Amino acid sequence: MTPRNPSQKKWTALPSEFREKAAQVFAQNFIRESKQGSFLIDGRIYPGEVVMRAGYVENGRLKQTNFEVSLDTSAGASAPNSSVMDKLFLGIDVLGSVFETHFEHLQEEEADEIEYPMAWEEYEFDDAKVFLRFSTVNTALEEAADRLLGESSSPLFQDDSEVENPDALALATIDTDLAQDVSRAIREGRYKPQGHEAIEPTTEDLH
Repeated sequence: MTPRNPSQKKWTALPSEFREKAAQVFAQNFIRESKQGSFLIDGRIYPGEVVMRAGYVENGRLKQTNFEVSLDTSAGASAPNSSVMDKLFLGIDVLGSVFETHFEHLQEEEADEIEYPMAWEEYEFDDAKVFLRFSTVNTALEEAADRLLGESSSPLFQDDSEVENPDALALATIDTDLAQDVSRAIREGRYKPQGHEAIEPTTEDLH
């Protein structure tokens, strides 16, 4: 997984509890698909950007359908936890909307004609600017490759460069509280997909 802004080097992984709870949200909202496969949520928090990936893989298959969303955040150590949480919630809403549209297209005759963007493209979602792209990365194979490379034992805070960035270090310190707050919101029913108007992928603007 790579950021939209290539200059972003420091990042922290989404808390595992958040990823698990978010995957449950998808399974609960796409019951038919969850019986035929599984949803996986992944992501990274950069100093000025949140990148999230929602994937779906059918049982017994390797092909995985992924949609990724990139959201700008307030860069810097002063960015409040609530701001990052709002972006994570928005990201789940966006990805849920895109998957809803995707599953609807699969039921239509023209489904094979839809082409999703492999590079970041900008969209408007509920008056917010978001960036989307499509990928077919298989999460299980990606994690297996990381284990072979010895990356599975790496710490929560990741460094893709040798340039120190104290803002990213500050972001790394919020993950424990962030995981607790997000999972509590989901458990208590304070987070639910909002039923926004779906982002419609078309053959005209997704080439």
